Amino acid sequence: MSKLDWDKFSDKFHSSWYSQMKEIIESPEVYEIYQKLKEDGQKYKITPDSQNVFKAFEIDLNKINVILMGMSPYPQVILGMKKASGLCFDCSQYGKISPSLEKLYDAIEDDCYNGLALERDKNEKSLQYLVNQGVMLCNAGLTCVKDRPDSHIELWKPFWKQVFEKILFVKPSIFILMGKAAQELEQYTDPFIHKIYKCEHPVAASYASRRMEHNHVFSKAAKDLKAMNNIDLEWLDSDVPF
Repeated sequence: MSKLDWDKFSDKFHSSWYSQMKEIIESPEVYEIYQKLKEDGQKYKITPDSQNVFKAFEIDLNKINVILMGMSPYPQVILGMKKASGLCFDCSQYGKISPSLEKLYDAIEDDCYNGLALERDKNEKSLQYLVNQGVMLCNAGLTCVKDRPDSHIELWKPFWKQVFEKILFVKPSIFILMGKAAQELEQYTDPFIHKIYKCEHPVAASYASRRMEHNHVFSKAAKDLKAMNNIDLEWLDSDVPF
């Protein structure tokens, strides 16, 4: 049976994922995913760069506090540069804030900081400060074809099914699922050990030139994390100005 070589993937993951992720990467389902990626890669540009496909899994599994899942990587390739970094909504690779990230910031400010005009950089491009607090930033589709954001969402479902059922299923976690693609993966969660919060994807608000309907997912997740683990989560990388 054909399978991928784990040794070629292990450096893409934090070591805390190794024992269970090896089986997933070497599964027939993931082999088929990479056959499709290879096929598409011969005809189209695929984003993000191959070394960043599993960027979200560089976080320590044992230190995950919140799993925030979006739809798919940024599909744009601008002047030869792929906008996607491998972390959902992060714009650190491209160097210019996206409309989706701006809507996300505004939603967080509205939900968690009472809409205050915070002294924060509205052009902050990196979301590493969230990763450093245990927020896993991932997408339902870990890849996509250039300019076709939905193109690989179905492709990655067998991978996520295994990740949820073999790894995340037994780990109490808080999930924020943004948009239909992410919310379709709710079926693999356990309502008895997982806190699930859902809202629209910020790209919908961007397209409609309106505020994001956030359903208070950020403040609810922060409140749960404080109650569960006495951890204060700062959704914005700045201080309230007083």
